Amino acid sequence: MKGDKGDTGAAGAPGLSGLERVEVESETGSLSFSVAVARCPEGKRLIGGGSSVVGPPGANWDKVVLRQSGPLTGERWQAVASEVNATAGNWHIEAWAFCAIVTG
Repeated sequence: MKGDKGDTGAAGAPGLSGLERVEVESETGSLSFSVAVARCPEGKRLIGGGSSVVGPPGANWDKVVLRQSGPLTGERWQAVASEVNATAGNWHIEAWAFCAIVTG
């Protein structure tokens, strides 16, 4: 047996809104190391991120490694890569930050 329906409660905080992915690429070239930093727009907070190394041609992945990928502050994601074996091939880093308005 069911009872009477109760009053509607107050609305909760929205939590996350305005989700956005910000992508950046570092300079491309045959570099000893490279850094890419993806920054959230003002008013949004970093909620996640990632990165990847692109190149060098021929998939010589024993030449370039991703050294660091993680949050730098509450608004930035940083990626760092370097050559472990010199290569004449061009490569770069892509970094992305997932940003949102955080309330509550």
